[in-house]
Amino acid sequence: MSAQGFTGLVDWLVTHRFDAIPDNALKAGKQCLLDGIACFRAGLQTAQMDAFARVLAVNSVGQGDRPIPVGNAGRAGLFDAVTLYANAANILDFDDCFREEAPSHPGATIIGPALACAHLLARSGCELLHAVVIAYEASLRIGAMLCPSDAAPSKDIGYATWQMFGAFIAAGRLFGLNRDQWLQGFGLAAQQAPLPSIVRANPAGGYTWLKNGYGAAAAAGVQSACLAKEGFIGDQHFFSRNFGFWKTYGSDRLRPECLSTMPGDDWWIRRVEFKPWACCRWAHPALEAILQMKPSFDVTQIEHIDVHSFREFVGTLDSPFPTNLVDAQFNARFLIASACVADDFNAALRTPDFESAAIRALFAKIDIHHDAALDRQHRADMSIPTRVAVMLKDGSTQERVLTEPRGSQRREPTTFDDTVSKYRSTLAPLIGLAAAERALAVVMQLETYPARDLMNALFASPETLTPERRPC
Repeated sequence: MSAQGFTGLVDWLVTHRFDAIPDNALKAGKQCLLDGIACFRAGLQTAQMDAFARVLAVNSVGQGDRPIPVGNAGRAGLFDAVTLYANAANILDFDDCFREEAPSHPGATIIGPALACAHLLARSGCELLHAVVIAYEASLRIGAMLCPSDAAPSKDIGYATWQMFGAFIAAGRLFGLNRDQWLQGFGLAAQQAPLPSIVRANPAGGYTWLKNGYGAAAAAGVQSACLAKEGFIGDQHFFSRNFGFWKTYGSDRLRPECLSTMPGDDWWIRRVEFKPWACCRWAHPALEAILQMKPSFDVTQIEHIDVHSFREFVGTLDSPFPTNLVDAQFNARFLIASACVADDFNAALRTPDFESAAIRALFAKIDIHHDAALDRQHRADMSIPTRVAVMLKDGSTQERVLTEPRGSQRREPTTFDDTVSKYRSTLAPLIGLAAAERALAVVMQLETYPARDLMNALFASPETLTPERRPC
């Protein structure tokens, strides 16, 4: 990669102004913030994140007064808070998605780190929103630049390896890096990137609770910004063709032209997708099919359910009955059975009922089938073609075929109001309606508030909301 291609990105980061962001991209940034806040704040309430927080509390080095709130765990220093926030964002599998040329969950390594840094540094809401938007724009283009082709020999790719740059860019903006510090910081971040890996079923079944490893990635990105601010020197070969990060990542190509689109009139943050249900995105067409059909029959009259999909769907989502939150998110039969039984499906996903006799009975009536024709469709356009057939005890059958999940940019993008509803239904039961509404009000008028007001609302600080109007 030529120095000109990368330094152009750095120059954009150094000189970019908040008032250059169009209104629709700012609105998309607030939508990403609301979705990300709901995911990481709810994720902090899980048993998995409680365990993670205990490990950090016992084993971390002294961090002064530990200024950043982290929910039940109390307060933490910057790196521990970022680690918890990023892992929590993904633990419920409810966080945002990007497909196209940079498949990922971009918000996991941007939203929490940006909030933690803005809180620590007492930045304005304007500065927080600016950092979030440019972190999406720049990191997604880096992901596209590094994205391997379908013919890549290595399958050990992973989102966190390059999503670390999202955390670095958000932190770098909030720490006010100068041009040389940006250059050094990118090198420092590349040196500290986690190994490429992506969540997949273990040989004996079950899934890692680290999911895609976003905590370590986010902490490395933020630490790199802090080191660069202190004058640390980093590797400067990270995006070169001969020694570059793309080889470490396992890609078979480097496309620096992806950085030349920064961003023009094409703000990629507007194409981020949001999940309606807290589970693997591949399961969503099957779940929507079941929920569409559910009002037309008595669940107790189900004789059998057949689900047909592509090979990777079957290999990933057809597992024995789960016993924990993470395994449940990747188990199509458990998810379908829960959707049939539950009145509030997302509440059921946040606290799965592994003892339910009704869910166990339905689970035993569901079969997952590989359909080679759906392989071709999936590989052609990365859609999620799924056919669901429900046979009732009277011999009648109902069937649905869906290829794109709800919220897909190819189908009907999630509206801002939909995200507000998701935010409210997720957070109000956990932090209280008053706190959830206070935080929502801050996000809606973020340009007029200090960033700390958002964190104070999310973590029930006794401090009051004090609008602080600052020019952006």
